[in-house]
Amino acid sequence: MPRIPTEEVVRRKLSQYLAAKISLRQLNAWLMESTQAFDRSPDQGLHELVYAIKLRLAEYTSCHWTEAVLRTKLTPLVSTAPVDSPESALK
Repeated sequence: MPRIPTEEVVRRKLSQYLAAKISLRQLNAWLMESTQAFDRSPDQGLHELVYAIKLRLAEYTSCHWTEAVLRTKLTPLVSTAPVDSPESALK
């Protein structure tokens, strides 16, 4: 079973995607594999961050956003500030 990543690790991986060091496919594959068991983590910040990223990826894969819009929506998540609620992510 993969080790549960920290918020810092998730943000670093997201930064790699935003800097075009990894592809969206690579980010998504890493996120899905690395967060399989993250629901066991007591870290609420990690839960909020991962759900916020997954929500934005779902919007993109549902053809609601272009990849440029997706990048714009993901960029604020790299910061260490608390993640907005899922409802505000769709604005």
